[in-house]
Amino acid sequence: MEFVLKNIHFNPECFSKIVEDFEDFVEHIELGVFQKAFDDLKKSGSFLEENLICAKITTKNMERALAELKK
Repeated sequence: MEFVLKNIHFNPECFSKIVEDFEDFVEHIELGVFQKAFDDLKKSGSFLEENLICAKITTKNMERALAELKK
């Protein structure tokens, strides 16, 4: 991992903007937004059941992570 980090060339200004945007996103997003998006996706019927299982797990993890970030 250290090797990868040493070889990443990034623009500090760009990185700072990404962090600011993310912090703004977390500050303004409401809990449940990922679940609502999942529910809408499920209602659309355009995904196979096995794909929805993965999406459901991801949705729960994202909601859990968002709740932790808001603390």
